[in-house]
Order: sequence, then structure tokens, then C-alpha cells
Amino acid sequence: MSEDKRKREKRKRIIKNQDLEILDSEAYGDNICSLNAKFITNYHLTFKTNLFKDKHYNVRKDFGEDDGTPRHGIDEECVCRLIEKTLLHVLHYSMRYGFIINYPPFNPRTSSRIVLQDKITDEKDFLNVAVEYHFENLNSFEVTIWTAMVIENFRYRDPQYIVELHVDKTVLKQKERGKINYKMELLFE
Repeated sequence: MSEDKRKREKRKRIIKNQDLEILDSEAYGDNICSLNAKFITNYHLTFKTNLFKDKHYNVRKDFGEDDGTPRHGIDEECVCRLIEKTLLHVLHYSMRYGFIINYPPFNPRTSSRIVLQDKITDEKDFLNVAVEYHFENLNSFEVTIWTAMVIENFRYRDPQYIVELHVDKTVLKQKERGKINYKMELLFE
């Protein structure tokens, strides 16, 4: 009988989880702007994005440069994927700095055009896409692709914004008085 007791495994102990926090739905706590706020609910809003391509982009994609030199790496799939990945970050940057998304009344000569850059690859040259974002109505945006090039030294205009896509973040820069200045960055969640 004493041998059976020795062979028997020890009983597993109950371990209390000390990290478990019990939330009181009626309690006040802190949020971004208050130390005494009580959560009510959240909303999941949607909006529509209409994507267009200008004839200039389409001609460069299909026929290359004026001298017939092809432009590689600017196919619609790559360009659309870059626009989709950076869209929410572009909206955030526009709310923070303005002049990234165009609002009515529209004036083509003063419309803001930005450059999206895909810097995910380790290559020297990367995809550059010049686009315009326009607010159409309450839940709809229009994005027009003007041109795209896979090149290292893309030319920017003053005071053009540049949104660089990296593996884990986007970086916002702006060309001001001939220099490229860092503005901020956002991580992907």
C-alpha cells in the first residue's frame, strides 16, 4: 500500500491568475482626453473609395516612355495594393496636416498631388506613384493615379507630400524649399 502512494503522481495545483483584471462596466476611468470617462459603445464606419487611372499612367504602363523604353513594375495590381495599404494612413496624415486630400470646390491647378512610395524591397529603386485624393461626399473618396515609376530619384514638387510604405509603418515626408523634411510616421496595427 505504501508503494502505491509513492507511484501516484502529485495532484496539480490550482494557480490563480494574478494578471486578470475585472472591469466594471459602470466605472469611470481614463481615455485619451479625460481621466473620468465611461465607455458607451463603438462604431464601425465604412466608406467607399473610387479608384481611377489617368490616361498618362495607362500609356506609360502599356507603352513605356516616349522613346519606347518600357516601365517595369508599375502594373495595376502593384499600384492598387500600394494605394490600399496606405489609404488609412493617408487619411490620418491629411487630418493632421491638411492639404493631402482635396476638398470642394475643386481647382485642378491648385489640387494637391502626393507621391506614394513602396520601400518594402531591399532594392535601390522602388515604386513611386503620384496620386490625387478627392473628398466626394460624406462617405466617398476618389483616388486618381497620375503616373508611376520604379526609380530611386523620383522628382517631387514643392510643397508635395511623400508617403513611404515600409514593412511595419508608413513615413510622411514633405518637400519644402527644395529639401525633403520628415513629418511623422505611423505603425501598422
